[in-house]
Amino acid sequence: MRENKISNLLNVNENSMQTKNCEINGESDKFKIIWRQLSYTATNSWWFRLIMYTVGVKNIPKSKKIVKSVNGQIEAGNMVAIMGPSGSGKSTLLETIIGKRVSGREGSIVCTNGSKLLMVFVPQHDSFINVLTVRESILFAAKLKLATALQYKNDNENWVQRLNVNDQMQKFKSASKYFKEVTNKLLKEFNLEVCADDRVSVCSGGQLKRLSIAQELVVLPDILILDEPTTGLDSATCLQ
Repeated sequence: MRENKISNLLNVNENSMQTKNCEINGESDKFKIIWRQLSYTATNSWWFRLIMYTVGVKNIPKSKKIVKSVNGQIEAGNMVAIMGPSGSGKSTLLETIIGKRVSGREGSIVCTNGSKLLMVFVPQHDSFINVLTVRESILFAAKLKLATALQYKNDNENWVQRLNVNDQMQKFKSASKYFKEVTNKLLKEFNLEVCADDRVSVCSGGQLKRLSIAQELVVLPDILILDEPTTGLDSATCLQ
């Protein structure tokens, strides 16, 4: 009964998904990510079941189906929201779609524009290095993500050409100057300049959420997936 409830809640149709037209980097590239009969089953290891048994919790199932036979799609230029009550499997569905959960996954996920799309995921719970400042956090993300992509540029040829990274680095004479330029642009775009030199540990919830998104946008992704981006924020901060 629980499985059927989750399936009904997460079926991606007009009742459970809102779509809004928008532009992606001013480009007209069209793609779709389509999933059909997508299911995910979580497995409890014998070691976990043994531990739970020793603390008095019995009858732990070997496996539990979290998402059952969900259909849907994401199209370029659209903003999509997957809605449902807490515990219905929304986060699990997103993590299954992006490939974070592979073992236990059933069904098909197809991209109509090949497999070269760049997808980033912002989890529900933010994770930062608290001793870094906001500026240092974005700069670190830029160095890590951009340098890694360039190192394997043969596997990321489409992304490198679109971002024009090599020309940008020549423009700024060095990689370090380019990374700083990317950081400054994101600080301004997300209105984080006011706290740029503050440590992450003293930032507000809204600032941290914007920071987590900014860290992922350093690579100009094709698809940005946010898991509960407004959790713990007031209505004014959510609107911002």
